[in-house]
Amino acid sequence: MKEKEICDYFIEYEYKNNLFDLTIGNVKIWIYLREIVYCDILKIKGCINDSFTQLKNKKKYDSIVSLFIRNKAYKYVFNNPLKKVEESDLLILTHPRRIKNAGFYDCTVFDPILEHINNKYTVLEEPLWVDSLADFESHYSPVRTRNLIYSDRIEFLFEMKYRVNKFLAKVFRIKVLNNKEIKIIKKILNGLDEIFNVNLNKGKYIDLFGKFYLYESFTTHKYEQLIKKINPKLILEYYSPTRTKQVMNRIAANNNIPTLDFQHGMFARNEPLMVNYFKKIKLDNFPDKILLFGEFWKRGVRFPIEDDNLISVGYPLFDEKKSKLKKVNKNKYITFLSQGKIGVELSKLAADLSILLEDSNSEYTILYKTHPFEHNKWKHEYPWLLNKENIKVFDSNEKDIYYFFEQSVCIVGVYSTAIYEGAALNLLTFIYNGYSSNELEYLYSNYNNVNLVSTAEDIINILNLKKNEEISKANFNEIFKENSIENIKDFIDWELNR
Repeated sequence: MKEKEICDYFIEYEYKNNLFDLTIGNVKIWIYLREIVYCDILKIKGCINDSFTQLKNKKKYDSIVSLFIRNKAYKYVFNNPLKKVEESDLLILTHPRRIKNAGFYDCTVFDPILEHINNKYTVLEEPLWVDSLADFESHYSPVRTRNLIYSDRIEFLFEMKYRVNKFLAKVFRIKVLNNKEIKIIKKILNGLDEIFNVNLNKGKYIDLFGKFYLYESFTTHKYEQLIKKINPKLILEYYSPTRTKQVMNRIAANNNIPTLDFQHGMFARNEPLMVNYFKKIKLDNFPDKILLFGEFWKRGVRFPIEDDNLISVGYPLFDEKKSKLKKVNKNKYITFLSQGKIGVELSKLAADLSILLEDSNSEYTILYKTHPFEHNKWKHEYPWLLNKENIKVFDSNEKDIYYFFEQSVCIVGVYSTAIYEGAALNLLTFIYNGYSSNELEYLYSNYNNVNLVSTAEDIINILNLKKNEEISKANFNEIFKENSIENIKDFIDWELNR
């Protein structure tokens, strides 16, 4: 069963079984878990690698001491965000992933926009370790983002409470969930087992159901206090289905505060799951509207919100970088854009290409850019990249993707916004025929600088054929609408004043 079929069956099952209405206490719990369960099914079926996950000795990192010291939570947990905020027109829910730019770590979604906004705003950032234990930081610094507060205190206090509750439950044999709730969860998972011929870890999900139930119960009041003090007219967000944003969106919905998501990555029919649903459905944890890079991104994706809530505005970072991109000597570097879900296959392709280049005495060097979730684990997961003279691995956020575009004669990847950006900047682009590569068929079917490849030999052959060709500039306005800053400013003003 391929990933497209798995996605189709999965979203149909959750819709027809009313999983979005499943409550524990008064908490609608499925939205926290759907992506975790879905990715586990994909892993069991061999569709993807263990992408955002398992560090060696995971238990060593999943502890209060590790979060406090290794992830540097001690820098932030003593700062109470409630004491630092003032009333603002806009509350911005950003993401802790940042890229170094001129000595600062920038949020690539909001920093290019904020300097053009005249309204008073507050920016809230959750810690990196909420999303991935592989990040040995809480936040990147220094930053240029103004009016920035952190949610670490609330998140860390929950982690402490959760571990105390877990210890007491083990000692006194207390269950977070009652037998009826456990029976319902097992029935849901058994249904998925039957459809996909898998054996999901029931104990793991029962624990997670309990954890997210406790999370929403514990944090809702604290985030309600924060939102009440800020009193925003509008919430802008970098939406990903993290627990913090689920709670914040639910509070916003209950208080009639509109929420706008800014597209920050590739959208396709089955990737990512967070925007794909079987039917249109009202979800109080999902943003009210999505501001898209362009009209193209409405195609194929099964958004839960109505089509008139999908607004094409453009991509500010792309507009900014496109105007500043320098012309450099593009004859020595081939950049690989890694993704955790297919990192094993892509890194092996890079290693195979390295051997071919070496055998032919080629001057090309491979620049292998890891995804942030791979930074701290590629050495033990992709050991074939080690000790290669013609492979340089970049495993930090010190250089943004446009640095690699400037340096490279071509790029290689699978599914990523960066593939669209590189192609739109006229780079020779190779899409590896692997997980979700079919989602980029529009690119390799319509643009002559984009090619689908299966082997390192394919890359060599096409590179030799096209390296001296002049690539004709194509129109990518449907993918990246122009004048993004003005479009966004106009739309925010309209939302605030309507």
